[in-house]
Amino acid sequence: YPILIIELTDDYPILYANRNAYALFGISESLSNDEIKSAELWAEPDARTEFVNAVINNSRVFETEMVMRNSHGNTFWASLTGSCLEFGGIDSLFISTMDITDRKRIHQELERLATTDSLTGIYNRRSFFEFAYKEMRRSVRYKQPFAVMMMDIDNFKAVNDNYGHKFGDNVLRRFTDVVRDSLREED
Repeated sequence: YPILIIELTDDYPILYANRNAYALFGISESLSNDEIKSAELWAEPDARTEFVNAVINNSRVFETEMVMRNSHGNTFWASLTGSCLEFGGIDSLFISTMDITDRKRIHQELERLATTDSLTGIYNRRSFFEFAYKEMRRSVRYKQPFAVMMMDIDNFKAVNDNYGHKFGDNVLRRFTDVVRDSLREED
């Protein structure tokens, strides 16, 4: 596993990084540990502070998912485990890192497949009812009006019967595009 040990001071300087950490973060082996800036390894500056504070408050954090950045500026998903330790008499944080980018991509693709219609790419029936329920609850809570619009393509069965299902699928995709382009982001 890529391992980092950072000092618990304002800039969280790196006290130690193993070869796997150098490889994961694309750090030149000509750099010494004290030349590596830990702030450059997190994609979001506040995420580093939040992670460090979580470890300090709990004395250990197990498998927290965060977006990290390599020396080339490319981001990747990582699972971080951290614990407090004393390293050479210095209050420090031990961090093991695992690149989980592929796992996150697979999870996101499975989520997309579970929530969208494969033909049109719009939310499927289950997702529609989940969103509708949330919007109805929000409408009641904030005492705001709520409306649902239902659209139907007249005589669509005749399109499939006369021109075939492939043509009908294209009509559905085009209809979806027209409706999607007509909606505001908040609709």
